[in-house]
Parts: sequence; structure tokens; C-alpha cells
Amino acid sequence: MDIADNNDPALTFTKLYSEVYSDLYYYALSRLGDPDNAEDAVSEAVLDAYKGFRKLRDYKRFKSWIFKILDRKLKYIYRELRRRPEESDRQEVFISDFSGVEVLDALKVLNENERTVFSLSVINNMTSQEISEITGMNSSTVRSHLLRARKKLRTDQLEHEIQ
Repeated sequence: MDIADNNDPALTFTKLYSEVYSDLYYYALSRLGDPDNAEDAVSEAVLDAYKGFRKLRDYKRFKSWIFKILDRKLKYIYRELRRRPEESDRQEVFISDFSGVEVLDALKVLNENERTVFSLSVINNMTSQEISEITGMNSSTVRSHLLRARKKLRTDQLEHEIQ
């Protein structure tokens, strides 16, 4: 394909992408094992690639360039998928220790950030990345608030059990 004469970046991107789509998809599928997650990963990578396409100087490097973008997405998604089952398991155990009224009452010991993060994570089952996007906090800050909230709630629960 001769794309050197083409002055339309969108058309050039589309032509290059059409040559590698199936490779991208099957790579994502082999890494994630789920067709829906693979499609999502490819879609996100393609969107990022399209946004940065003007920075690509050599179209011959398109395939390796877009695979690097996809690989970063896959690493992120894989980490999130590995993290979610552990988080939800801990959340179910923690929430099952309280009735609904007790949870609302217990949340009063938390400051506003801890309460927000705890509610989004435990009650709404969101990941730290999703919470980060909603609140504007850094993901590591979200995790710190969540750990502090859980610790405060456990300490408060122990104090009530002793009384």
C-alpha cells in the first residue's frame, strides 16, 4: 500500500489499522482470554493511537508502534482483572459482618475522602482506577484512603464488640 501520497491522516490511519486489526485482536485475546476484554483493550489502544497518530513519523513502524500501545493497555487491564477478584472477595467478607444500618452508622467514623472511597469501592464495587477517575484522586491515594477506612471501621467494630 502506498500511503506516502495520502494527505488525509484519518484515511491513512484507517488503512494502516485495517492491516493489523486481526493481529491486535488475537494478541489481546491470547493475553486476556476473554473476547469482550480483548475487544475493549483493542478499542482503547486504537483510540490512544489515533490521538497520537500525528506524532508517528515513519508509517512503516505503525504495527510495532500500535502493538506497544496495546501492550501497555493489556498490562493495565490484566493487573486490574487480577486485582478485582481479590478486592471483591475481601469486600463481601467485610460487608457481610454488618447490617445495612450498621454500615451507614459505621461510616460516620470516616472522614469525607475515606467515606467516598469506601462507598465507591465496597458498596459500588468500583476499582481504584475507576474511583480515581471519578474523584480526581491519584489511584495510590484512593488505595491509601480505602486501607485507612477499613482499618478505622475494623477498629470501631472491635470497640463496639468489647463494650
